[in-house]
Amino acid sequence: MLRFTGMADVYNAGPCTATGPGEASRGVVGGYGTEQLTVPVLFDVASRTVVSNDPAQMLLMLDFWADRLRGPGGVDVLGGRSLYPEALRDEIEMVNATVYPGVNNGVYCCWFTKDEHSPAFQEGFGLVQRALTWLNARLAEKTYLCGDHVSLADVRAFPHLYRFDCIYYQLMLREKGLRIFSGDEPLPHLARWLRDTMLGPGAEHSAAVRESCDLQVATRFYFSSLPSEEADALYDRRNAEASGIFPSREEWVAKRQKEGFIEPEQVTGHNG
Repeated sequence: MLRFTGMADVYNAGPCTATGPGEASRGVVGGYGTEQLTVPVLFDVASRTVVSNDPAQMLLMLDFWADRLRGPGGVDVLGGRSLYPEALRDEIEMVNATVYPGVNNGVYCCWFTKDEHSPAFQEGFGLVQRALTWLNARLAEKTYLCGDHVSLADVRAFPHLYRFDCIYYQLMLREKGLRIFSGDEPLPHLARWLRDTMLGPGAEHSAAVRESCDLQVATRFYFSSLPSEEADALYDRRNAEASGIFPSREEWVAKRQKEGFIEPEQVTGHNG
């Protein structure tokens, strides 16, 4: 049985054969196993190898091997569809080229500068505002970002957009600019897309998404300089503004207890 106490253990568990842009590769990327300790990683237990630490490539791998990974009796919530069908690949990559750097990188450009009047902040802020506006306009004509079904474009965009109001808008954009859920709802189609992803229309798909994306823990992590109660209050407020599409804190506690996980204050180091 493999036992890890940190990501250095994961990266140094065995020889790394990963190659390609953004991937860890011993002897190819400087600092492998000491500095290149990013997450997430796709780790092969049998070979004790970090296969990839490039999120985009990992999604392609998981989609390609979905049938085999699901196994006998596994539920196929996509009805046999690939998240990256050949006919939509150019369109998916076009959307990805807007989401990154527009949202994924734009918010960090804002966060890494202390001066909101600096060129770096203004550039990042502009990227974010244009990307959100573009995504909203696109979703005015489509159920999902590339048509009537979920695709890799939606999967890549989701982690950043579901955290946007609670974390990115609050922390990185200094409460400036567009927000997905607000009183006048300036991004109605993007708000609808996020509600559909979290709550329906595909019941099994949405339940799996809603129960696995713990925004409360993410909020405590990003706001780890605050007492837990303040981070939780922010989570509650943003969830209420989004009409409760995220699980309540009580639901998260029950789920963690059922699965044997420790409570988030033990993760962040806060105990109130």
